[in-house]
Amino acid sequence: MNKEYQIVSVLKIALACVNASPERRPSMRNVSDTLERMV
Repeated sequence: MNKEYQIVSVLKIALACVNASPERRPSMRNVSDTLERMV
């Protein structure tokens, strides 16, 4: 996986985590799993 793709992916996760609607925010489990798959 290239660095640019990884950076964009992490930024998308970060933006999802600060969504104004709590229901639309990912769970920490989901965030953790997504980041683990990226490594």
